[in-house]
Amino acid sequence: MTRALPSHVIEVRLALCRKCPTPCAQAATINHADPCAECPLTPRRWTQYGRCKTYGLGDLVAAVAQPIAGAIDRVAGTQIKSCGGCAKRREMLNRVQL
Repeated sequence: MTRALPSHVIEVRLALCRKCPTPCAQAATINHADPCAECPLTPRRWTQYGRCKTYGLGDLVAAVAQPIAGAIDRVAGTQIKSCGGCAKRREMLNRVQL
């Protein structure tokens, strides 16, 4: 469950969109009251205003497996960390309902 944003935060988000040096077509469709909404051009801009991310099983497995794969790559000279199979498994595990 996400928290509702205070009205002053919504106003700040709207002001950021209006003052953006590179306005985007999506600015008109962004729900500025949604705590999970973020600027499509500079997502980190809104972090301080409640940006959120949901994590699935695939994200949890990747958080553990990626550093291990990086260590194997450094020692053995392989390219395990950058293989496409990891991303596919991550997406599949994120779709699994626990």
